[in-house]
Amino acid sequence: MNFTRTRVAKSRRAPAAFTLAAIGLATLVAASSAAAAEHRDSPSTGSPFSASFAAPSDEAQDAVAPPTVDGRLSDRHSLGGDGIHVRGVVTSTTAKSLVTLQVRPAGRGSWHDAGKIRVAPGRKFTLAWRGHRPGRYAIRLVATAGGKRGLDHLGLAYVYRRTFASWYGPGFYGHRTACGGTLTASVVGVANKTLPCGTRVTFHLHGRTVTARVIDRGPYVGGREWDLTPALRRRLHFGSTGVVNTTR
Repeated sequence: MNFTRTRVAKSRRAPAAFTLAAIGLATLVAASSAAAAEHRDSPSTGSPFSASFAAPSDEAQDAVAPPTVDGRLSDRHSLGGDGIHVRGVVTSTTAKSLVTLQVRPAGRGSWHDAGKIRVAPGRKFTLAWRGHRPGRYAIRLVATAGGKRGLDHLGLAYVYRRTFASWYGPGFYGHRTACGGTLTASVVGVANKTLPCGTRVTFHLHGRTVTARVIDRGPYVGGREWDLTPALRRRLHFGSTGVVNTTR
């Protein structure tokens, strides 16, 4: 009788131990599944800290990138008041940019705003500047977006006025000029009554552009402002007398 009661008691405790083991195994499986899911959702860099050093999204990079502006002059040469047009496009940003056309005398002075336009990314634009004073001018575009800016230097533009000129030279070869030089057939220069010796003047005629310095005084014929040397005359394909466009 005692033997029988002992076996019955042991058989009643066995299911409870089995139940506890099953619960523990289920808990372990659930924890493993959760860890696998967490690893699957995180960046697969192999490091537990990889999420902290993830690369910024394309939107974040665009937000901090300065705008890129690319422009082109329609024509570098114009008569005073006719205007010079600049066409361009803005890229490398997701925000609208304020594009400013800036001008200054070549080699000196400060930049002055000549025109502004607000442009969406990838959209083309046109700005114009009507220079009324003859001269050589540096041109650039400035694009501003998100507190950052991009620049595009477009080089020089020339604003001219119409003047009347003649030429001289063959009878003066080998002679000293009023500015101290010697006139020869190869000297590219010009005579003027008032401009200081050495002043640079740009001439434009028949699609040709030549810059020369004042080397002599003259002409002394009414209505003419310039006397071109033979070398300058040849480069411009200038006749004996006539109209020529100049920056002074």
